[in-house]
Amino acid sequence: MLPEKLRTRIEETLARLPEVEAQLEDPAVLADPQAVQRLGKQHAELSELKDLYTRYQQAEQSLHEAQEILETSEDADDAPDVEVVAFVQAFGHHDDIGGAVPGSMPSHASGRRRGRGAPSAPPTSCQRNATLTSA
Repeated sequence: MLPEKLRTRIEETLARLPEVEAQLEDPAVLADPQAVQRLGKQHAELSELKDLYTRYQQAEQSLHEAQEILETSEDADDAPDVEVVAFVQAFGHHDDIGGAVPGSMPSHASGRRRGRGAPSAPPTSCQRNATLTSA
């Protein structure tokens, strides 16, 4: 999933979090408002990275478990529903990018793509009927 070089860089960066927390507890640092502000900002950024990386690791683990279930199913009756596995994969991906559920977007995303103009028109009655009869 994540390239090893990126994973290593993230883990090295997160290793600084305890050091920043210790500095924020140091009375000498607390006497310097600029240092407190700088360290506070670093702490916030590192804490957010830690949260996102933890969520990514959980999603990655869920994906591995779903793939393992799919691969170890011997009997067709025991085979998990392909749609369920696809949902788990999609959920993991959308969790990675910050969406709440598959198909959602993170809160910082805009609803439109740049340069695409107006959103597409709603489906015609023929398209809706075709969808209903094929289901």
